[in-house]
Amino acid sequence: PRPAPYVAYAHGGGAFLLAYFVCLVLLGVPLYLLELALGQAAKAGPVKALQAVDPRLVGVGWAAVLLAGIISYYYMAIIAWALVYVVHSFRSPLPWAPSGTQTRVEAATEFLQDDVLHLSAGIGDMTMLVGPIVGAMAVAWAACFLFVCRGTKSVGVVVWVTATVPFVMLIALMIIAVTKKGAGAGVAFLFKPQWALLADGSTWQAAATQIFFSLGVGLGALVVFASHLGGREDVVIDAIAVPLCNALTSLLAGVTVFAMLGVLAHEEDVPIEDVITSNPVSLAFVVYPAGLATLPTGLAQVASILFFITLFLLGIDSELGTVEVLLGLAVESGATKSTAIAAAYVCVTLFCTNLWLASDAGEYWVQFFDSWGLLLGPFAVCACECIAVTWFYGDDFLAAIQEMRGGRATGGRLWRLLWQYFIPVALLCLFNLAIVFSAMDPSGFYGSDDETGAEASKLPSWALALGWLLALSSVVAIVAGLAKATCEARPRQWRAWRTWRRTV
Repeated sequence: PRPAPYVAYAHGGGAFLLAYFVCLVLLGVPLYLLELALGQAAKAGPVKALQAVDPRLVGVGWAAVLLAGIISYYYMAIIAWALVYVVHSFRSPLPWAPSGTQTRVEAATEFLQDDVLHLSAGIGDMTMLVGPIVGAMAVAWAACFLFVCRGTKSVGVVVWVTATVPFVMLIALMIIAVTKKGAGAGVAFLFKPQWALLADGSTWQAAATQIFFSLGVGLGALVVFASHLGGREDVVIDAIAVPLCNALTSLLAGVTVFAMLGVLAHEEDVPIEDVITSNPVSLAFVVYPAGLATLPTGLAQVASILFFITLFLLGIDSELGTVEVLLGLAVESGATKSTAIAAAYVCVTLFCTNLWLASDAGEYWVQFFDSWGLLLGPFAVCACECIAVTWFYGDDFLAAIQEMRGGRATGGRLWRLLWQYFIPVALLCLFNLAIVFSAMDPSGFYGSDDETGAEASKLPSWALALGWLLALSSVVAIVAGLAKATCEARPRQWRAWRTWRRTV
């Protein structure tokens, strides 16, 4: 639920944008190449690929699968919200249009919290399931099953649609937004950097986290998809082109959303910084719908339908990658040889177990998983992958990439320098920053203040403890895999030593 435009909004617009592109070049592209090449060379998912490099790295593969499972678990709830809004977008006037003295943002916020989510008082206050969201989740999981049940090739065909159609829709929505009064001020806010924020570590940590989430590095999905590539696929070109296209799409979405922020700020005569609160959901489900409600009747409905279908397609696109990691593990482990059976098991299990995210406390739990689930894991996984391919795999890894490119140069020295030294150190710093900032301010939207009714961001102590357990779960998987492999190796080493003594 933290789209790139929201993270940019929360970290000063232009300052975040600069940090984002620096992280893209120095972290995103090299790690994207690493995971593509690892999957292509090993022809296996993250668990078997890293285990093949060294048995002690099996925990890193399991950590990547765990992170993919966390995203698969909670992300479908947001997709379901988008489907609910698609249905409401057919109403005239739009149900989140203001009435009386309400501002557009106030009306859209009230509609989201009272009519869609039926939001309870806090993360621990769960009283009912919300029927429309349950139905939308069932439809979304059914669509996911149909997309993945025939294997990776069918997912590739679907992704062509889910990735290209939203791009066309974003262009249409951007044209609608930038033609309205006030849009220019919003776009200027996006590109005008607040230089002081570049000295704030949270800006860099947020930019790196956004790169990891949007590119899918550290989650195992790239390794799974690359395992199906041909032996001569040029992964270096892919590793440059795909992140660049992703960044340009995020930039297009940013222009579209910030233009609408400028429109609302102009209409309500408030600074752009004050249009929305710190709740990430507000951007997609409050601000932009509120802006679309300013359009003439008919056009407002069409634009709203386009916008929420775009959200649905983008969400499904992300969900397919993480679900494919779980399916690949099921098939590789020998649990089943049928992709359709594995898909049915994964989709039905996730649907049945995450129904509580369709409750009146569901939004709080979605924010909880989003804030804590990927807090530390991607940094730890990618750091271990860099160590694996440079210190364990060594020069053979770069030679494998060059061979897959048909013998053409790969710029291997640059990649190795980044993988072996710069990226592990940078990720260690980001790992520590994430711990420090979360300990200082466990941010999120977890309820309302009992006295004022304002949004509260402090977790109850039991949920804070649960959050740290979730954040550290992937790190524990890495350590457990290392310990298990080490313990299994000791008896073999002991037997070899005893054999050597007898020989002597």
